[in-house]
Amino acid sequence: MPRPEPQRKKIKDQWYSNNDRQKSQSNNRKGIGFLGRLFGETLAKGILDKLEPVWNSGIQPALIEKFGGATTLYAIFYAGKGSDEMIMEVWDPKYIDVKSSEVFSLRGMPPEEIKYLPKERGQADCFSLQNWELYY
Repeated sequence: MPRPEPQRKKIKDQWYSNNDRQKSQSNNRKGIGFLGRLFGETLAKGILDKLEPVWNSGIQPALIEKFGGATTLYAIFYAGKGSDEMIMEVWDPKYIDVKSSEVFSLRGMPPEEIKYLPKERGQADCFSLQNWELYY
C-alpha cells in the first residue's frame, strides 16, 4: 500500500544548464554533485561526504531498479530517530498510487548537520530530482 503523500511546503527544481552540469560532473563529487543544491553550503559538506561512498553502490542502483531511469523523482530528507541518522525518501510522482516510495536510513551522518533537518516527515521540504541517473 503506498504511503500517503505528506503536505509539501514547496518543491525545489534541481534543473540546471549544460554548463552547470559539466561543472558539477567535473567536481570532486562526480556522482552526487547535484545533491549539494538540495542542502546548501552550510549543511552539504558533511552530509555529502557521508553520502558519496554509498550513492553509486547503493542508492542510485536501488532507485534505477525501482523507478527506472530518465524519470523525475521527488525526495524528502529529514532527521531519523538517532542523533546521527538521516532519512531519505524518494518516490515517482507519476506513480504515487502504484509504486511505494524508496526509503533509505543513513547512519553515521554528522550530528551537527543533522540537527538542522526537520524532525518530522511532514515538515520536510520536497525536492524535484531531475537527471539524477546521469550522476555516476
